[in-house]
Amino acid sequence: MFEKGVTKDELSQLKEETFVEVTGFVEPEERAPHGVELRLTGVRILSWPEAPVPIAVSKWKMGASLEARLDMRPLTLRNVRERARFKIEEGIARAFREFLQGEGFTEIHTPKIGARGAEGGANVFKLDYFHRPAVLAQSPQFYKQMMVGVFDRVMEIGPVFRAEKHNTKRHLNEYTGLDFELGYIDDFTDIMAMETGFFSIWYHCSGRNTVRNLDYSGQSCRRWMRFPVLHLRRRKSWRLKSMVPSLKTRMIWNRRRSI
Repeated sequence: MFEKGVTKDELSQLKEETFVEVTGFVEPEERAPHGVELRLTGVRILSWPEAPVPIAVSKWKMGASLEARLDMRPLTLRNVRERARFKIEEGIARAFREFLQGEGFTEIHTPKIGARGAEGGANVFKLDYFHRPAVLAQSPQFYKQMMVGVFDRVMEIGPVFRAEKHNTKRHLNEYTGLDFELGYIDDFTDIMAMETGFFSIWYHCSGRNTVRNLDYSGQSCRRWMRFPVLHLRRRKSWRLKSMVPSLKTRMIWNRRRSI
């Protein structure tokens, strides 16, 4: 917080993206974003921008097209909404790793260049590997199954490549995969416990940072304590109960029709 008479230097000449070093006193303030406020006593300029910033990165919404944001990526990533997605990604990976390591998983790092695809099909990126055909890995499944026989429980955080033509936002040719493999399970509920446990740990581990970064990125964060589980047998009984009134109506209508 700048105060005339307290801060020795003037801030009126500072431009956007000027790097400064400040000194002052930190005091608690409930209205401040982080619950504290810095009362400035001195400002030292470290560097000036040589030209005006071509895009307003300090605004909440930059109002620029995707093409403009990508062309000026070193600048636009300084925007609080643009960089929030990286903090969300970091929080997800950290929670995934910490939760599974706590459950006895061993982290592995599998090759991403192979002789053929792990899942079959033609949706792989092909390349020339020193005059021999090769592909980019579409899944670590082959190596996970191999390493389960060694460690029983394995996990990996790594890139995945899929050569699938698409025109939607729900398909990606390259993404970061969160993979795990279990050696011994009783039934599918063991897999569900791992998945739901990870999501719960991610939210509680990240806490406020997750909520704030999701808000910055324009998404919403649903708060939960546990995931509801609906068994198939119970779902069928609900379905039958909902069908009884309509079945009775049809029987009455058919009876009247026959009369």
